[in-house]
Amino acid sequence: MNLFMSKLVNGILELIIVSFIPFMTWLIWRRKKVGFFDWIGLKPVQTQRKGRLVQTIFGFTLLFTLFSIVVFSWFDPSKTATADFAGKRFGALPAILAYAILGTALPEEIFFRGFLLKRLQGKLGFLGANLAQSLLFGLIHALMFIQLIGFLKAVMIFAFISLIAYVFGTINEKKAGGSILPSVFIHAFANTAAGLCLAISLL
Repeated sequence: MNLFMSKLVNGILELIIVSFIPFMTWLIWRRKKVGFFDWIGLKPVQTQRKGRLVQTIFGFTLLFTLFSIVVFSWFDPSKTATADFAGKRFGALPAILAYAILGTALPEEIFFRGFLLKRLQGKLGFLGANLAQSLLFGLIHALMFIQLIGFLKAVMIFAFISLIAYVFGTINEKKAGGSILPSVFIHAFANTAAGLCLAISLL
């Protein structure tokens, strides 16, 4: 329970901190025209081809999950953000979910796909904005890990995470009517699976 509360509180704090810039931007310039949640894409999926969207989400969920597990296997578990889950088995699942949803998936998707991508589209168009947010997302992750895994693997992380982020943006904007819920789900599922693998000592 202490682990769960710790991850829950940390996740909520991270969500608040990451949402501050998007919220203040909306509050100053857009609050009279659109609600905040609609503005960042926290809204129901809008599509005429729900079956196709579900298949797409399912496919990329598997791909991203497998990649996440492979990447986590490169690290010394004691040096990662998920170190607290090691060996705790399924009892750690509530804490893993708090970490995966509130601590990583939701704040990262709000900022990169909900805020950055949507705001840059007006100036760069969809392709330019999606490329910019995905490269920045990949670069941040690579820099986080470069001292732990070395330059070559960090470059591999940069390339693949950037690609995944680009796909996230495409699914949200082109397949889901601007909703970021698909990428939140994929991101959270992959991080949950990686954390659970560590908890049951598969990594």
